Amino acid sequence: MSSAKKRILIVSYLAVAFLITAGFLFKDNRDIAVFRRHEQYGYERALADLAASVGDMEVSLTKSLCAASPELFTACCADVYARSLTAQAALGQLPSGGEGLEATAAFISRAGAYSLSLAQASAGGNSPSAGDYENLASLKDAAAQLTGDLAGLYYAVRSGDVSVENLEENDTESLDLAHGMQDIEDAFPALPTLIYDGPFSEEEHEGVPKQLSGSETVTEEDARTAAAAFTGWDDLEYTGKRDTEIPVYVFEADVEGVTHIAEVTQQGGSVLTFRSTEASFAQNLSQEQASEIAGAFLTEHGFEHMAESYHEIQAGHSVICFVCEEDGVLMYPDLVKVAVNLESGAVSGFDAAGYLVNHASRSLPQQIITEETAMASVSPWLTAESCTPCVIPMSEGKEAYCLEVLCTGEDGKHYLVYVNALSGDEEKILILLEDESGTLTR
Repeated sequence: MSSAKKRILIVSYLAVAFLITAGFLFKDNRDIAVFRRHEQYGYERALADLAASVGDMEVSLTKSLCAASPELFTACCADVYARSLTAQAALGQLPSGGEGLEATAAFISRAGAYSLSLAQASAGGNSPSAGDYENLASLKDAAAQLTGDLAGLYYAVRSGDVSVENLEENDTESLDLAHGMQDIEDAFPALPTLIYDGPFSEEEHEGVPKQLSGSETVTEEDARTAAAAFTGWDDLEYTGKRDTEIPVYVFEADVEGVTHIAEVTQQGGSVLTFRSTEASFAQNLSQEQASEIAGAFLTEHGFEHMAESYHEIQAGHSVICFVCEEDGVLMYPDLVKVAVNLESGAVSGFDAAGYLVNHASRSLPQQIITEETAMASVSPWLTAESCTPCVIPMSEGKEAYCLEVLCTGEDGKHYLVYVNALSGDEEKILILLEDESGTLTR
């Protein structure tokens, strides 16, 4: 083969190799571009779903304010809860899973949980109070603000004014989706916790119950005996076990059409809960009389130094929250609930989960912050009325020694501000929902 032909052949091979390499590079670049388009579409879809879900929450919150029938009110509140779950899922699909958007996530979760509690109460025959309507209106306004901000950000992303290209970069100068969401977060109004079942009564009771630590597992028959002695109910029938956070034996008794249900812990044989289905059609007892009955019941069954914290009337039954009080300090984690039938005066319900899990001898540190200092530290929007030492539950099973400052806001509502007794930091702020069916008592 001549040298000229060899050069031609080499040039041809090189040309083919170049074309093949260029083809692979083109394909790789095209694949990267396709991936980025899919990524952007995914973020756009998540943002659209989040905006739509929060918008649907606003609509359902508005309808709940307008609903006159209990059935429609229940359905509207239940829909708020369902939409909140969808919104939470969409929030998790955004860059970093929505990290840094604590206030937005907390609002969505809180609005859903509160609406669910109202739906359950309404389904049980309890009408919403004036305070409930005020809270729904407040949640509706917050949802409207969030919906508008999210919609504006979505259209900015769709139009290209806001980019998703720099999501993984810490570039504070670029106008991207992460910074757009952070702007919404910064502008979002802070909402304090809503109390709808007494201060801290909604806390999860997790971990090994301190009151049962070291106790042996009891037999089904021993548990039945304990339930009968505690409740005074005869002919309790064993219906099975529940292996939940606190494993229990379950017993039932039917007396003249009324069902009684008791749960006894498998470890230690302590009554965890009981409830009666007896209806209440007339209020023959005052709240003071119901509280006396509940307090006497606790004393009779060995619960000493218990202070009434809160009560709420539900379908003719007064549900009263008690907490342990030691040397003038309220121990909110050590919670016991007692329900009293306001027609018959019978104790119709009992729940000692908080007490069994948390009650123990505590060695409290020396209080550093004075009551005067704590009361002076609250927001100028609040007027401090009184101060009470207490222990409150925190996350991950921890507790904080605080001063509970009862305040009145400029809106006329009552608030509880918890100031750490050692550092002076504000730990929590709770709203009191007070009406004719329930109030905080000290």
